[in-house]
Amino acid sequence: MAAAPMPVLGRCYTSAAMTAPAVIVDALCSLLEAEQSSLFRSVADGSPYLGRASVDVRKAVAYVAAADDRRSGELWRMIESLGGQPRPRAVRPADQMLAYLSVKFILPKLVEAKELLAQRYRNALAAVADADGPAVELLRRHLGEHAGEAVVLQQAAEAVAAS
Repeated sequence: MAAAPMPVLGRCYTSAAMTAPAVIVDALCSLLEAEQSSLFRSVADGSPYLGRASVDVRKAVAYVAAADDRRSGELWRMIESLGGQPRPRAVRPADQMLAYLSVKFILPKLVEAKELLAQRYRNALAAVADADGPAVELLRRHLGEHAGEAVVLQQAAEAVAAS
């Protein structure tokens, strides 16, 4: 006899052990999916275009990509601690082609992607406005980090555009 599949809440599986309101877990799952689907997943130290970028640009992009990875892990752990079960991101081979684009083209796209992530965090915070606790504090902290990283990326994009 096969076990019944777990119900799906947005982008996560739910369980009877879920300890937080569904809206919080759903917001966290939505943000996890956004972080995992970000352009920064295709930008890594081995990307061909990063080899042609200046040291400052490589450092800025590597810093932001590493921070996005860290935030994904924090979201994943928070979802699990609240009783949800996040689903892994599906592989999107088309994203790999982004690594071959020029720095002047990709940096503005990375700035846009960062701004979109920040907007998603603002929307999630609005959706859980009446809630409090560690999940909401995590969202606020992540939003602040995204804002700072957007400035770093914008500066890198401006420097590349001026060169």
